[in-house]
Amino acid sequence: LSDSSIQIQQDEALDEEGVAHFTFANERLANFVGRTTILEKISNYLKNSDSRILAVYGEGGTGKSALAARVLKEAQRYNSQAEIVYRFIGATPSSSDGRSLLDSLCREISRRYGASELDIPLDYQDLVKELPKRMALADEGHPLIMILDSLDQLSHAQDVRNLSWLPDQLPAHVRVLTTTRQNEDTFTYLKAKHAVLEELGGLSRSEGRLLLLTWLQEKRRTLQEPQIDAVLNAFEDSGGTPLYLKLASEEARLWLSRDGLPPEELAVGIEGIIEHNLIDRLAHESNHGQLLVSKVLGYLAASRYGLAEDEIIDLLSRDLEMYMW
Repeated sequence: LSDSSIQIQQDEALDEEGVAHFTFANERLANFVGRTTILEKISNYLKNSDSRILAVYGEGGTGKSALAARVLKEAQRYNSQAEIVYRFIGATPSSSDGRSLLDSLCREISRRYGASELDIPLDYQDLVKELPKRMALADEGHPLIMILDSLDQLSHAQDVRNLSWLPDQLPAHVRVLTTTRQNEDTFTYLKAKHAVLEELGGLSRSEGRLLLLTWLQEKRRTLQEPQIDAVLNAFEDSGGTPLYLKLASEEARLWLSRDGLPPEELAVGIEGIIEHNLIDRLAHESNHGQLLVSKVLGYLAASRYGLAEDEIIDLLSRDLEMYMW
């Protein structure tokens, strides 16, 4: 069942970077449903003495970040003596950069265990050697739980994606949960480290229905049963992917419930629904129009780490073609 009433707790060890990941985690946690089996497996891993990394893998949009946020919340609730360090890679620009990520991790671990930050090295290769030393500060009374979501979002610079900075055998009293997409090199490197592998699949139809109705209720919208069935049928055909359901719900909430039947067919798959439903609707001349949509998508595609709304507006205001529109 959905359980968004209990939020992830913030603590004094978080600096500005840590607070950004704290905020991101709470956003991912909203309206979490299901995943009972894999949550139990992760809970057992955190309790046992396995010195290997635990890697949850799955396709894009399966809800790996939401699962990591839920694990974080559960870890805070049931592991009161543990020090928990978490990064949702890609949530901030610096978290994708190898040197910045390792520096940030070393500093937070040091703060949590009362160690000096003054001797943390600056060079990336030195940080690769330093991180396991900082992780080894964990002890029986204060174990360390590290959650590293979306390793596939790491930069290709500095060879950070080869994960040489993560020890094959973790120090005593340390557990590391990671997530990644299956078709990425980071997954291959995790297998080479003999990580414990757990696949994250799709949600069931009943879980999808609960999530869909929750989202619609938040928007103060209702749908007729045939319309709900149309969304859930497309959701099942798309592998039960939460991201697909979110996109489908955004389309379905624009339908008129009094029509009874859905006015359009939802394309299958995340790429399909984005291209044939979302973009087509936004690019229609009765909506934003093709020029504006193509410009915004082009700027987003060309950006390195995405763009904020005010940045997009600034770029559009400098675009000569938009003046002629």
